[in-house]
Amino acid sequence: MWNVVAMLWPAVLTFLLTPLLIGRLHEDRYGLYLLLFSVSALFGLASLGVGDATVRYVSRYQASQDLRGVNRIMGTALLICVTTSSLMAVVMITFAPQVAGSFKMDAGLLPLATDVLRILSVGFWLSAFSDAVLCVATAVERYDIAGKVNLVIATVNAALTVLLLESGYGVRALAGLTAIRALLVLCIAGYVVRRLIPGIRLVPVWDTRGVKEVFGFGFFSFVNQIICMLAMHIDRLLLGWAFGVREVAYLTVPRQLLERGESAVGSAGSVLFPRFSALGDDAEALRRLYRDSAWALLCLSLVIFVPTTVLMPDLLTLWVGAEFAKEAAFTAQLIAACLATRGCFGAYFELLKGTGRIRSLTALFAGTTLIGVFIAIPLLLHFGLNGAGYRVWVLAWTGYVILAVVWRKLLAGTFSDIFVAVGEPLAVALVLAVAMVWLRGVIHTISWPVTIGLWGVFCGVLAAGLGLMNAWRYGSTGPALRLAGTLKVRFLGRKAGHRG
Repeated sequence: MWNVVAMLWPAVLTFLLTPLLIGRLHEDRYGLYLLLFSVSALFGLASLGVGDATVRYVSRYQASQDLRGVNRIMGTALLICVTTSSLMAVVMITFAPQVAGSFKMDAGLLPLATDVLRILSVGFWLSAFSDAVLCVATAVERYDIAGKVNLVIATVNAALTVLLLESGYGVRALAGLTAIRALLVLCIAGYVVRRLIPGIRLVPVWDTRGVKEVFGFGFFSFVNQIICMLAMHIDRLLLGWAFGVREVAYLTVPRQLLERGESAVGSAGSVLFPRFSALGDDAEALRRLYRDSAWALLCLSLVIFVPTTVLMPDLLTLWVGAEFAKEAAFTAQLIAACLATRGCFGAYFELLKGTGRIRSLTALFAGTTLIGVFIAIPLLLHFGLNGAGYRVWVLAWTGYVILAVVWRKLLAGTFSDIFVAVGEPLAVALVLAVAMVWLRGVIHTISWPVTIGLWGVFCGVLAAGLGLMNAWRYGSTGPALRLAGTLKVRFLGRKAGHRG
C-alpha cells in the first residue's frame, strides 16, 4: 500500500506544482533548470552500481545475524560513494561554465546556468550518501519505511517550492532545495537505519573483501545504470544543445506526467517476476503466463494511454496554458500513443529476470538503448522537438521483435499465437480511438469536468471492449475471464479474511 501511495503522491504534487513553476519561471528558465537537472543526474553513475550490491549483501548478512558483514558492506559502499561522487563534484563545479556554455541559451542566462549547475552538483553529491544509506531499508524488506521517507520528503519539498516561488525566489533557490532534500533524507535515513539494525556503522571504511563483494555483483547494475541514464536524458541533452532550453520544457513537462502512468504499468508487471521464478521448467505454464501477461499488460497500457493521447491537447491547455499546449501537444501525443502500445514488453522483461537470464536482459536492454541513442541524434537534429516522439516509435518496433523472439526461441511458441495475443487488442484500440477522436471533435467545450469525464468514459469503454472481444473469441479459456476469476477469488478471500 505504501509503495502505491509513494508512487502516486509525487505525481499529484508534480501535477499541482508544474503550472506554478512555469508561471513564475516561464518556459526558458524552467527549461534551463530541467536541462541542468539532467546533467547533474549523471551523479547517479558515481555509485558504480553499489546500491543493488548493498541491498543484496546487507540482506544476506542481516538474515544470518552477521553484523560484521553488514558493516563491511556499508563501509565499502559509503567509501565508494564518497570517493567517486567527490571527484565528480569537483570536476562539475570546476568546469560548470564550460558545461553550461555547451548548451544553446541566451548569453544572459549563462551566469545563472553556471551557478545552478554548481548548486545542483552539491545536492547530488549529498544524494549519493543518502541513497546508499536508504538502501538498508530495502535490504531488510521495510519498503514501507522507504515509501514513508519519500512521502515526507516529497511533501516538504513541494511546500518549500511553493514558499520560495511565492516569495519571489527563482531557479537558484530551487537548485538549493536539491541539497536540502538530500540532507533531510540522509538524516532521516541514518536515524531509521540505526533503529532497524542496532550496531550498524555508517562510516566509510576500506575493506578488500567488501570491495570484491560489492564490485563483483555491482558490475551489471552499473551497466544498467548507464543505459538507464542514456535512455532517460539523451532527448533533453540533445534538445538543449541544438535548440535551446524552451524545447526541454516542452518535452519534459508532459513526459513527467506520462512516465507516472508508465510506472503504474511497470508496477503491475513486476508481480510476474516471482511467478515466472516459481514455474521453473514448466514450459506450458511459462508459455501460458507469458501470453496472458502480454495481453493483460498491453490492455492496461492501452486503457491508460489511448484516451490520454486523444485528450492531450485539452489536458495541456487546461493544465499549463494554450500557448504551451500549442508547442508541446503533438510530441506529447506521439509519446503517449507509443506508451499505449508498449505495455506488453513487461512480459519478456519479467520472464528473463524470473528465469535467471539477467545477462540476456542486460544485453537486450543495452542493445535497444544504444539503437535509441543513435537514432535520437539524427531525428532530434532534423525534426527538433517532434524527433523525440518519432524516436520512441522506432524503439517500439524493436520491443515487439524481442517479444516475438523470446516467445519463439525460449518458449517454443508459434508466432501466430503471440501475434493474435497482442494484435487483437491493438486492433480494437485503434477502432475505438477513431471513435474517441470523432466524439471529441463533436464536443466544443474545454473544461476540467468535461475532460476528466471524457477520459473516464473513454477508459471504461476501451476496457469493456477489450474484455468483451477476448471473452467472445476465447470464452472461459481466454485471459480476460481467467484474470477476472483470479481477481474475484482474491477479493472474496480478502473480504472473508477481514470478516474472520
